[in-house]
Amino acid sequence: MSTRASHPAGTKSFIDLSEGTRVLEATVPKVAGAMRAVDDGDAKAIGHWTVRDVAAHLTDVAHDQHRITRGEGSVYSTTKEIPDVNDQRLRARENKDLHALADEFETQMTSYISLLKSIEGDPIVSWAELQIPQSAVVASDIGELLVHGFDITHAEGKPWPIDPHAAGLSLKGISPVTMHYVDKEATAGVRAVFDVRIRGQWQLHFAFDDGKLKIEEPSSRRVDVHLSADPVAFMLVGYGRVSHWGPLFKGQLLSWGRKPLLALKFPTFLKNP
Repeated sequence: MSTRASHPAGTKSFIDLSEGTRVLEATVPKVAGAMRAVDDGDAKAIGHWTVRDVAAHLTDVAHDQHRITRGEGSVYSTTKEIPDVNDQRLRARENKDLHALADEFETQMTSYISLLKSIEGDPIVSWAELQIPQSAVVASDIGELLVHGFDITHAEGKPWPIDPHAAGLSLKGISPVTMHYVDKEATAGVRAVFDVRIRGQWQLHFAFDDGKLKIEEPSSRRVDVHLSADPVAFMLVGYGRVSHWGPLFKGQLLSWGRKPLLALKFPTFLKNP
């Protein structure tokens, strides 16, 4: 498959698509295994969703991303309608047998990954109202699987070890999407540059400017706060699965610089994807 379009101005790939595909492929069987190991599918997982709901949602995600990658667009018209559409689709699903969902999830993801491996370059695709690199879609997929795998296992008190490399790759790769998830009220009037360092993996500057965000490679621009983070802790805090206080006390999140207290506000500047 050839590249469908060149990158529009201001759109940049932050990770290599082939590397993201390899990480996604390695994550799929772990999530399917977690689905099959569930004892109580009706246990509360996240919000009003049960474990069974989360598994069904991941199966829907597998369908959706395959569709996006084929150039057919997503089932969402805008990012704002994603929560409501997800709930509607779950209510419409009749079969929520966990083993059947795990089989369907693996089948869809296997087909999707095969398609990803045939892509040359990193084409721009339509995701809701956004135009983003395919690598950002894959990075989002990795995050979905890791975080919802946590939801499934955490509901029953089971362990869910998250690969730090996978977490860090996902966080970096979704940068083109993250720039559209700024909380405009929380960042109104804020002009600050965060030097974000994911330990052992990458460093980027998050520049907020009155409700807008640019994510850039490190430069000589003045930094207000440096933030050093463990990739797994940063992911779970960013997705709202754990409070930032635990990672802070454990040294998994550290900040310093001209305005170190801004680090405490950083999670509130971005909406939960």
